[in-house]
Amino acid sequence: MEPSPSVEAIVRERIARLDRFHDRITSCAVTIEAPHRHGPHGKLYRAQVDVTVPGREVVIGREHEENRAHEDVYVAIRDSFEAARRLLEDIVRKSGQGVADQFPDGCAYAVPRVFQVVFDQLDPGESAKVIDQLPVPLRNLWPDVARRAS
Repeated sequence: MEPSPSVEAIVRERIARLDRFHDRITSCAVTIEAPHRHGPHGKLYRAQVDVTVPGREVVIGREHEENRAHEDVYVAIRDSFEAARRLLEDIVRKSGQGVADQFPDGCAYAVPRVFQVVFDQLDPGESAKVIDQLPVPLRNLWPDVARRAS
């Protein structure tokens, strides 16, 4: 399908909305096709949304649906993005990454504060042992004051 400014605008708006449902989207590609005519009803549009998040790629609209509502390109876009939203919500729910919704700055806000509470309860030697046992990404979230003391 030839690019249209109005279709492009709605796709960009829908992509921006997906960020609300998963805060770690690394890429999003959208393909819109009008593959073939179906009898007197005309073209059925297909909107494919390909979203990548860490450890997962979600592709919606790969299969061509016989949905007469998809004679309207905007309905095809809406349906594909709604399906992508639902899948992203499922991914977040299953992975526990919804923590970002509970804290202003997500995990980067909460984890150091939890570690600070732990640090306040430990002797410096014990603190060093805990830090050494953490995977590097978590170790980097340990409060600076705790790392200096250990």
